[in-house]
Amino acid sequence: MEKVSARRARLKSETLFKGKVLLPGAMKKLLLLAAFTISGCSSSNDVGNVTKQLSDDFFVTVADIGGSLPGSAVLKLDDVSDKTSCEKALTRAVCETNATAQQISYRYNSIQCGAKSAQYVPALMEIYEEMPERMRLSLCTLDRVFISDGITSTAFASSVTDSFGTTTGGYIGMRKATFLAQPTSAQIVSWKEQLAFGGSTEFLANDPKLVQINYDLKMSVLKSDGLFYVLMHELGHLIDFNNNVNSRSGWSTDWSKMSWSDSESPIASATFLHRDDFCFYNCQSYLNPSDAKAIYDSLSQSAFVTTYAAQTPYEDFAENWAWHMMEISKSPNYTITVPGQGTVDMNEVFRANPKVRAKMDVVEQMWNDPKTVIDNRHPAH
Repeated sequence: MEKVSARRARLKSETLFKGKVLLPGAMKKLLLLAAFTISGCSSSNDVGNVTKQLSDDFFVTVADIGGSLPGSAVLKLDDVSDKTSCEKALTRAVCETNATAQQISYRYNSIQCGAKSAQYVPALMEIYEEMPERMRLSLCTLDRVFISDGITSTAFASSVTDSFGTTTGGYIGMRKATFLAQPTSAQIVSWKEQLAFGGSTEFLANDPKLVQINYDLKMSVLKSDGLFYVLMHELGHLIDFNNNVNSRSGWSTDWSKMSWSDSESPIASATFLHRDDFCFYNCQSYLNPSDAKAIYDSLSQSAFVTTYAAQTPYEDFAENWAWHMMEISKSPNYTITVPGQGTVDMNEVFRANPKVRAKMDVVEQMWNDPKTVIDNRHPAH
């Protein structure tokens, strides 16, 4: 019997609708609605969106089930070409709530927003100032930016499609504590990485005996670099689907074939030690901290910029995109330190590892290509 990792089994158990959401033909909407109702995720009086969870922090939402209009029909402004218009768009898009990520994805276009939602806009505008100019359009054309205590990961993103599989927009959700704490990227990434080794689930708790990861980004306006990194990653998910980088099944595109044998498994030459045993949220088993240095030495020879990139083809692209955004504007110094065992200089890895460099070159070409769709209102079809 094929061994199924704890990470893979957990992700499958959290998927709201198993199998391909994007079905062909005129009966698609009826089939999706029937399947979702049978799964127990809707009632006869309140039909929500069909949602597929593709990875820990990436969903696809089919937003026109039951006749409800996508959020983009209400929230998107025609002109977001300058800072003032972007701020106006974000003021309309930001939504403070207590909903979970799955609840948001199910009812994203009808979630009730708190009266003080606009208080988060100034922090988003600080991120706007830090972003490469062209990338600002991705932030300013989001359907929604949810800020919630109910989100247990750092953040998540969702591409929005109509019932025929056409991408129509996107939204993100961010854990409220991420805004309140203003964490550094080192705090966020080290906390998440330590979860795989049995670290504390308390948000941003740090065990000095476990792995420490540092990006050391150079900020101009933001007090810390954590929000910048998180947002670049989540927007990377939307860039992915706006430009058809990954398929809905997560495999069979030129990008995925660089490192993946299917939508969940890297090819043998791309992977690293104990990759199948990594888990970042709701873990049931843990890696041995004594193996950490060997794991990160192995990672440095793999095709992945981070361990999280090796979760799925979607996370692979989002991490590479985020890293390129950091490389071109924030002079990162990426190191992985295992207390008592040593440090891996990942900057040197990026320069020397052809498997990583090949994917970074693809991302760089996309960034430099004027045809790459950054605007969430006008994805490629």
